[in-house]
Amino acid sequence: MEASNDIFVDEKVFVRYIPNFMNGITEKAHPEYGGLSNNARIGICAPVSTRKINQIFSKEELSALAKEFNDETLINNDSDFWKEYVTDKYGMSSSIFPIFLKKEGAMYNKKNPIDFIYIRVLEDSESVGSSIQNAKERGCKFAMIKEKDQFKKEKLDISAAKIASKLYNNYEENEEVLRYLLSNLGKPVSATSKGEFLQTEAWKEMNSSPILFASVLADEFLDIKIDISNLLRYKLINKVNSLYYFEKGEAIMLDGDTNDINGAAKYLKSGIGQETFLMLKAKLKVLTK
Repeated sequence: MEASNDIFVDEKVFVRYIPNFMNGITEKAHPEYGGLSNNARIGICAPVSTRKINQIFSKEELSALAKEFNDETLINNDSDFWKEYVTDKYGMSSSIFPIFLKKEGAMYNKKNPIDFIYIRVLEDSESVGSSIQNAKERGCKFAMIKEKDQFKKEKLDISAAKIASKLYNNYEENEEVLRYLLSNLGKPVSATSKGEFLQTEAWKEMNSSPILFASVLADEFLDIKIDISNLLRYKLINKVNSLYYFEKGEAIMLDGDTNDINGAAKYLKSGIGQETFLMLKAKLKVLTK
């Protein structure tokens, strides 16, 4: 098959790090933000170690690469071209592997033959997802994003940040809402937490996770869900395995629905549940005086 350079097209691909906040660090200025040190590098091994070269690249691609690098041996699985830490006769490194990824991510362009190789190898790597959603579902540290999707993601990020900022401004003086927000974002705070502390923590969450932040505060049942959390705290209703019940054991839900948090909120907001809801709130008022 005659080699073709048509595979080296002007097409950018971005690699983005997927933050993991298991270490509890959400401040972007912190060197360990997102679960990876600023100085850390994740190495993606050469495909020769898995002997998958002929699976990753087509015959046409290997032929084009052999012509580009003037190395007919690279069409073979055991070619030195695909090995890590290879040196030339002067002791200088001549290998393009491993591929090192850092927290700031990377950009590759298929028109560059080495970048083309990196893109293909990264697409096959278990450490790299084919999209941000795919990476999160698979638990990958990195995601690959095509140029057209990169700008789409940036627009979505900007939109989410704007919405989150507006919601923060709406609720920054409401301590009850901020406590509920932080609890739902995995940052439970004391019922006695006040003002500036709550605002500071909410601000951090707004900047680190604007989409999650907005999903909590833009909830149409926000007020009722806050009431539900208070009713639970004072044992006026019960919660078992994320399902909600009245004191006598009846499920809090409309017929045909489920008694999870959304089902319970729908019931209490409905005309059917309104009388019971008002009675519970009256009891709650007495207990919180």
